[in-house]
Amino acid sequence: MIFIFVFIPPKCESLIKEGLEYSYRDQYKKALSSFNRVIREYPQLPYGYFFKGALYQLVMTDYVTDSLSSEYLHLMKITEEKSKKLWKKEKDIDALFFYGAVFLYRTIFEGWRENYWQALSFGLKAYKYLKEVVKRDRTYYDAYIGLGLYNYFAGRVDRYLMGFKIFGDVNKGIELIKITANKGRFLDVTARHSLNWIYTEEKNFDAAIRGCEELLSIYPENRLFKWQLSLILMEKGDWNRALRVTEKLLEEVKREQGNHYYNISELNYRIAYIEYRKGDRERAKSYLKEAERLYPFYKGRYKADSLYKEIKKLKEKL
Repeated sequence: MIFIFVFIPPKCESLIKEGLEYSYRDQYKKALSSFNRVIREYPQLPYGYFFKGALYQLVMTDYVTDSLSSEYLHLMKITEEKSKKLWKKEKDIDALFFYGAVFLYRTIFEGWRENYWQALSFGLKAYKYLKEVVKRDRTYYDAYIGLGLYNYFAGRVDRYLMGFKIFGDVNKGIELIKITANKGRFLDVTARHSLNWIYTEEKNFDAAIRGCEELLSIYPENRLFKWQLSLILMEKGDWNRALRVTEKLLEEVKREQGNHYYNISELNYRIAYIEYRKGDRERAKSYLKEAERLYPFYKGRYKADSLYKEIKKLKEKL
């Protein structure tokens, strides 16, 4: 017989969910305060460290920077150590889940940095431990996102690692992620966001747009969901709506991230590209000129060169 103890105290869980709500509303300082409280009040448990690290990962994605990577990796290492210790001592299912979740988030982080071999390595570890969670408790719905992402990426691995083959079931992966999206305790929003990305990759644009709109109806402040919606509309070729969404996002970014020149430059580039596809070359040139003008302000930063290459490529077409 396997004895499973639910180890997350109610107050701890409440603080975690409070922090998650703040993070989805782009209120990062308030989210950080909630997760720091978890660490202060439950220093022996891994959960506060994990969600603080996840918050740093979110901020790095929002600001397109790797400046918090050292702190992030340190927090994930602490989570890994504390989860492993707690699992060995108490056989606590939450500890086993968060041990696997560390590798899941490292997979996503390395994928974002385009380190696909490292992402694969962490993904295999995440799958191993999250599969064990589900084996012990099939109602641990947060674990299914890890199994689903593994199946999806294994099924599409040749897009990222040419010539490499591992077994995976794309459709099964999507269905597994849906379980977390519909029933997850902590990772439901993450799962829904992941599904929107997958639908875009699979060119199921209507499902991706619908998913983004649903998330934005709950979290209208969330910039990442707006960035995602802009990209989906561009991928679909819905240029008029893409223009409206992207122009509005540019105004928000200028207001809320005024000195973040990379994001402002990328949005100017996106509008230039949209105008180019719509046939308005003069407006395209105007926005592209602004995108290029900002490059010296973020030159040398993370992903700066790849954006500048796209700017130069579009400039040649104009």
